[in-house]
Amino acid sequence: MDQTLYIRPIEPARGPDTTMYSARIECAGDAPLTLQYAVANDFVPFITDAMDSFLVGTLFKAMKKRAPIHVHGRVSPSLLRNLTEFQDAWHHYRPELYAPVPITADREAEGELPVPERYVSAFSGGADASFTLYRHCKKLCGRLARPIGAAVMVHGFDIPLNQTQTFVRASARARAITEDLGVPLARVATNWRIITPEENWEHMHGSALAAVLLLFQKGFRGGLIASGSPYSKITNPWGSTPLLDWRLGGSSFSIEHDAVAFARHQKIEAIAQWPAGRRNVRICFEGQDLSQNCGVCYKCMRSLLLFRAVGAKLPECFAHDADDQFIRTWHKRDMAPNAAASIREILQAAKIHGTEGSWTIALQATLDDHLKEISRPMWFRKLREKTALRTRLKRLLGRSPSPRPTAKPPASLGAQKP
Repeated sequence: MDQTLYIRPIEPARGPDTTMYSARIECAGDAPLTLQYAVANDFVPFITDAMDSFLVGTLFKAMKKRAPIHVHGRVSPSLLRNLTEFQDAWHHYRPELYAPVPITADREAEGELPVPERYVSAFSGGADASFTLYRHCKKLCGRLARPIGAAVMVHGFDIPLNQTQTFVRASARARAITEDLGVPLARVATNWRIITPEENWEHMHGSALAAVLLLFQKGFRGGLIASGSPYSKITNPWGSTPLLDWRLGGSSFSIEHDAVAFARHQKIEAIAQWPAGRRNVRICFEGQDLSQNCGVCYKCMRSLLLFRAVGAKLPECFAHDADDQFIRTWHKRDMAPNAAASIREILQAAKIHGTEGSWTIALQATLDDHLKEISRPMWFRKLREKTALRTRLKRLLGRSPSPRPTAKPPASLGAQKP
């Protein structure tokens, strides 16, 4: 039986506001899938006829199935060359999950390099993406500066595709940031996560972003993906790293992993001096309304305290501050696996900027308790997790109050020294 995974283009369908670009994904033994990207009509002149985007968007699925890929259409040969090494890396990282597969296409040819030289930047509206856009548009990165022609925000990644109004609100905040820098915002909707519910997003988010950026190679020389961690904290395997992101592009359209030389507190310090960034940066992905910052989840707390650590006032993107008691009990709520490293960065930034006070004492105490907690036997931690899950379920059912901090007037964070 032929086990090849076939990628077949579908004729673009133009609507009143967007044009749908699609490809049929077929593999023996599986129901056919259709991968779709809906692009705002204003940006249709920049969309390529190459199938690079659909190839990159399907690659992990094929590696997982050990299925050779054949693309009906044109693919960039430089991309195919880079994907060989990309696959080898992921096979090295997780050999039990992924294996390199051969890729063929009806036609291999590079696209023409567009003039003038411009780049498109992936843009979620978060701190990392905002810092990347800011430093390039303000020419703060010297020889590394790229002329940014557009920012691309994707509906269907962090905001589910069925949350239409949430994305409308979130993209309005994002547009306030990009327009402040003179950059148009391109909105793209995709069903990528819907048709790949079994895939590991932590492994694939970089390739998913690159796949969207590759759509725009008719009008741009390359795409930027903002780094989430500095060089000193890079972990593998992870879906987006400076080691492999560039392997998701080619000679006619590069993919660049940006700003990996900067720690998170340095990015926050730059955003704190930028009014449009302070007002509109969107950090949260766990709150009830994903167009807002809940101020409670791990990412919100981390960013809120970093603003405080660098001596900034509470940014307008947060509705409320966190008092010492809320900070002190942070370890009792959900914390990410890398929480200890993030808290140490906050404490170090506060020390550098001279913003230490009662809040850093509370933060150190919650760090100590967190470290004590993760050192406990696994059976004890599992029991605690079940208890926390029951609490969250009760909260969802309205039987337990939300753990939001007590409402207080926003304090001047830079004035909280001892």
